[in-house]
Amino acid sequence: MTKKLVCVLAVHNEENYLPYSLMPIKELNSQTVVVLDRCVDSSEKLVRRHIENAELVFKEDSHWKNPCAEAKSLGCNVAKKLGADLILVTDADVLLDVKAVQKARTLLQSSDYQIIALPYRAYSLYGSFMSRILNEIQNLFAFVGRRLQIHPGRFGVYVGKANAICLEDFASEYDVLQQNVRTTWIHSKGLHLRPRLDIQSQIKHGVARAKRPQYSWLKVLIFSLFTFQPFTLVGYLKGKMKK
Repeated sequence: MTKKLVCVLAVHNEENYLPYSLMPIKELNSQTVVVLDRCVDSSEKLVRRHIENAELVFKEDSHWKNPCAEAKSLGCNVAKKLGADLILVTDADVLLDVKAVQKARTLLQSSDYQIIALPYRAYSLYGSFMSRILNEIQNLFAFVGRRLQIHPGRFGVYVGKANAICLEDFASEYDVLQQNVRTTWIHSKGLHLRPRLDIQSQIKHGVARAKRPQYSWLKVLIFSLFTFQPFTLVGYLKGKMKK
């Protein structure tokens, strides 16, 4: 018997990426829960246009240190109430690999794995030619790191059994969640459309990780090296100094 899959999508002012990320979600032909997190752009309009009968959840404030995790957790709990056996958790700036999602779905139904992570490649949608070259270097480092098990195959885009994902509130804190349950990853051609190569974006990313206890300076250092984002470590140290 095929288990019910519900897609959870967290959105925060993503009008530049939604026209791309919604296409593969629509192709999945699954029920979709969209958490609109303090959106003031045309994100809601785009979701309504592309996904018929989407379950919309409006989030007007933030309580956690990681608002994205809060939004995804909210969406996962709604998905479970809708009768989901399996939940696909994804982001509005990620172009999903539909075949990989289906493969993960099949694997979850025939194994004791609880979460299947779906790696994605960096691809600066609005980036320059040079940024695309840097993306490919970043992707190569990340691939080698996963193969050598230096960089773990844990990602914020994954398919998991609803009971496992909803055991704790921080559903999208994938580094924690995927360490606590039986997890693996499979090859995926998914693309992360938001660039991480500009300095300010990296610093902001590092400061956010400094607020979360599961990230040591060593983990962030390894992440910075293997994803070609050196200023993430700078932001992390900056965030730690503020504490």
